[in-house]
Amino acid sequence: MEIICNVCRKRAEIEEPKIRTEGDLEIQYVGCPSCGQEYIVSVTDAELRGGVEKYIKRLQAIKTGKMNPHFYRETERLHKENTRRCRELIQVYLGLE
Repeated sequence: MEIICNVCRKRAEIEEPKIRTEGDLEIQYVGCPSCGQEYIVSVTDAELRGGVEKYIKRLQAIKTGKMNPHFYRETERLHKENTRRCRELIQVYLGLE
């Protein structure tokens, strides 16, 4: 993936996000190789990582066969909740809340 740094304006090719932990939080980020500016990709806690694992298992179940409509609705609800929680954690981590 290519980024253009907001700080130094240089283009850089970024491989995979890096991960660091701070207590229960796992922070995924990419950094500008020129100036070191970090860009947060995601912030997760144990609860969210559990929700993501549950969502992945549901997607695998959907691939294996037809599920009832309730299963699909619950899977979509779980996806929305995981996305909301991730955004919330990013805001708290960055001190925007």
